[in-house]
Amino acid sequence: MSSRQVGIAFMAVGTLAVVVGTAGMLRSPTTGSSEAVPATTTAPTADRTTPAPPTTAGSTTVTSGPSATVPATTAPTTIPIEARVDEFVGDFVGWIAAGDTASLVAALHPDVIERFGADLCRSFVEREVLAIVDYHLTGPVTSEGDDRYAAPVTFTFQGQSFDSTAGWKLQDGDVRWLTTCR
Repeated sequence: MSSRQVGIAFMAVGTLAVVVGTAGMLRSPTTGSSEAVPATTTAPTADRTTPAPPTTAGSTTVTSGPSATVPATTAPTTIPIEARVDEFVGDFVGWIAAGDTASLVAALHPDVIERFGADLCRSFVEREVLAIVDYHLTGPVTSEGDDRYAAPVTFTFQGQSFDSTAGWKLQDGDVRWLTTCR
């Protein structure tokens, strides 16, 4: 068996491990992708610096200056989970393209970090996740119960295309990704 064939075999086993690990974290499956949840920002950082919009207090307009730190909290509207996961996937792809290990690790669900440890997850992101290209959703987002969601995805890793199922879980209203760090 050539080293390329061994590499492909390891990738297949690794992909299977991710799918099995995600399935293990996604207990009590149910369906229903039309579930809506309160909108939140999906960035893993605690806050963002953005221009502060003027607010009205009585008849006086108050502004907080050219920029202010705006905490990543819930918005007053409800956004369907499909749109929130799609937005997260867009951020995820951007972090990969930018080589942003810190954001990818910060966006992991705390259950993943607790189960595998921050060091192993960081190493996994650096070694494998940052090598992914052309990652995108290929089907609908479905509810797996307990604020967990899954959807079919496709991506390319080391020149080979893979089809898989990705998982996410809400944490304090934010979409976080599930994986098996190895």
